[in-house]
Amino acid sequence: MTNPEIKYVELGDYLYKLKNSIKMDVNLPNIVQDKDSLAYRYITLTEDGELRVYHDYCWNGSSVPGKKIWKRFGWNSDKYCKVASLVHDALCQLIRLGYLSMSYKEVVDELYRKMCIAGGMGKKQANIRYWFLRKFGDRYVKKERYPKRIIMEA
Repeated sequence: MTNPEIKYVELGDYLYKLKNSIKMDVNLPNIVQDKDSLAYRYITLTEDGELRVYHDYCWNGSSVPGKKIWKRFGWNSDKYCKVASLVHDALCQLIRLGYLSMSYKEVVDELYRKMCIAGGMGKKQANIRYWFLRKFGDRYVKKERYPKRIIMEA
């Protein structure tokens, strides 16, 4: 599996903002309800499992305890997994918004683990992160009853 090259800037509330669009095969076939693709403002997932994340998509990177504190000391918890965290956050956002079933969360977490390893992270560290995603991550992708930050139009 080859990770695509990404360009991004660092932000405040979100850590990163994508400055180029990417596409990659995430091997999640038969998850799209309509015949063409599942499209959200910054994310498209096609029926054959191709994920596209578009310019200006914002994401938070990996959820590592004390991440911002450690960053001040020069440790970058996303060094080997920026692409993995981008793809994971985009797919989890589709789950949270109700576009994908929660039943795909474990598959999405496993994809994150594989992409971390492909990005240069050691298998032991990738497995630890995967364990934390499985143990604590599901609560953060459940569909919100009153979603925040929804873009409204009038």
